[in-house]
Amino acid sequence: MKILAHSIFPDSKPARFNFLLVYLLILLPTGCGVLSPDVGPGTTPSEPSDFAVSGNHIATVMTYNILMGGGVTEEARAYPGAIRYPGNRLPKILKIIRAVDPDILCLQELWFWSDSVAQDVADSLRMNYRMSINEENGHSGAIFSKFKITETDTFPGRFRNSALCVTLQPPWGKPINVFGAHLAPPLDSASTSIRNKEVDFLISQMADYKSSSSILLGDLNFPANSGAENAKLVGAGWVLVAEAGTCQPPGGQGRMSNRDVGSPDHIWAPRAFAPKTRGARAIEDYSIPQLFLDECSDHYPALALVGID
Repeated sequence: MKILAHSIFPDSKPARFNFLLVYLLILLPTGCGVLSPDVGPGTTPSEPSDFAVSGNHIATVMTYNILMGGGVTEEARAYPGAIRYPGNRLPKILKIIRAVDPDILCLQELWFWSDSVAQDVADSLRMNYRMSINEENGHSGAIFSKFKITETDTFPGRFRNSALCVTLQPPWGKPINVFGAHLAPPLDSASTSIRNKEVDFLISQMADYKSSSSILLGDLNFPANSGAENAKLVGAGWVLVAEAGTCQPPGGQGRMSNRDVGSPDHIWAPRAFAPKTRGARAIEDYSIPQLFLDECSDHYPALALVGID
């Protein structure tokens, strides 16, 4: 299935010369600011014919942990984990986002991003946004959307990293409720206990939205389809819609934050709403080169298409 009508990346089966030429053009320096000046309008996804779900409209949903803020700030670039991901990666990350052209976008690990950086990104993507700022450890998060944002809750003090909920109003139909989260990492038993409490809190906050158009997405830091946290969400009436694939960073050392926990980047929907959703893949469905993804972050984006009445 090809979701993109016209991709800004080379097709997966071109001549070798053409692939290298386009890839080198992608990597050429494009400016010294936070945002590259060549970041223009993205391509427009077509609606795949085999997307057999109900709904008068199809919205594209994307969640992406961009690893230490995409290297925008000096604090992020100085972190030891950034050695294999040097420099400001945000212009490349924006190319990936534009290739998907999401209607709803959740970003994690916005290390020490200011509101001005988030606003620049929102302006470049022509989106509205809300941000949950973590001043303690810098692990902020944000939700961006082409739709109007009517309500926001950032749950102060309830999450080790960040989480927020927004209500979106498309120009048609009913509102969409979006919960974006970056849960505590699987470092030790104490972190696992914190993450379980975070999942319990999320379930309590999402309880009133199980019969509506709602989505939970983000870096949830537990494996898809296994574990106590997964069982809690399933027991509460939520269904796993999509998960990100694994990636291989430069140097072939295995994933930095993900090698022991499976795929932590998920999209969930209430059981009543799940039949209107379908997962997608950045490489297979959007023709984004794997090498390009591997150089941008230690996470792949998780993607889904959602039918909206």
